Amino acid sequence: NDNDNDNDNKSSSTTSTTTQSGGITRVLQKGTVIEKGACSFTLLRGGKLTADRAAAIQGRQPQQPPPGTDGGGSIREGDEYAAAALSIVLHSRS
Repeated sequence: NDNDNDNDNKSSSTTSTTTQSGGITRVLQKGTVIEKGACSFTLLRGGKLTADRAAAIQGRQPQQPPPGTDGGGSIREGDEYAAAALSIVLHSRS
């Protein structure tokens, strides 16, 4: 059973008055197929774009909005964003 001896690690933090982040890690070990592995998920909400990051994102946007859309507005310093990350590492038995 690949769920034997698994561990849950949950975390949550507030890095400013509005930015919140948190995550969960699940560790698998001593399974019949997976010798050891981990899966981590992290979510950041309420981040604020810096001027450099906003300019980089704006620079990747199409010059003309697609037909039938409102263009989505411009991206500016201070705009709020959310980001997520998923990491999976598995080591099978040999």
